[in-house]
Amino acid sequence: MEEPWPTPSARVCELIRALAERMLPLSDDIVDMLWQASQRGVRQQEYVEDPVLAEVDRRLNKANTTHWLVMNLNRPGRRVQLTRDPELLIYARDLVPRDLNTDELASWRSAQQAWWERWIRACFTVTEDLDELRELVEVSGNSMTTYVDDLIAAVGTYVAEVRSDLGLGAHAERHATVQLLLEGSRMSRARAEEQLG
Repeated sequence: MEEPWPTPSARVCELIRALAERMLPLSDDIVDMLWQASQRGVRQQEYVEDPVLAEVDRRLNKANTTHWLVMNLNRPGRRVQLTRDPELLIYARDLVPRDLNTDELASWRSAQQAWWERWIRACFTVTEDLDELRELVEVSGNSMTTYVDDLIAAVGTYVAEVRSDLGLGAHAERHATVQLLLEGSRMSRARAEEQLG
């Protein structure tokens, strides 16, 4: 899939590679920062209070950001190709039985904003040339924003697939709810009673 922005210049490709190399591997501090930002952006408390979703979200933040950096080593400033990431599939499978919707993936924008701020600060350390800096910021912003758009769309697709596979019949929903409770999910009593009938 092609990107709707111009191919970056050789110099900007070099700068992006240098930044990506410098930021890999992600430190625990950065992973914590991204996760905390995504948790602050959540509107439904079930996302924050559920330890399974919180841990998967943390792993996804790290995996997604690492993937973006690695791809920018190989194809700097280009559209990042998604893989059928098992973590994204697990996340989708965890959303469906909890009856949570993908609207909460907007919280990933909070993590993106935190990462973008870190990336921009780094951009100012690699060049003082204003034309290079402008192109570096534009290309990076396009790549990062499109990547997050693509991730959110992919999770939506996976959720639809899981719902289709489950058939979403009452029996399947009850079975999924019981499974979650047995695994220690912090589902509220009211929600559990509602789903179990």
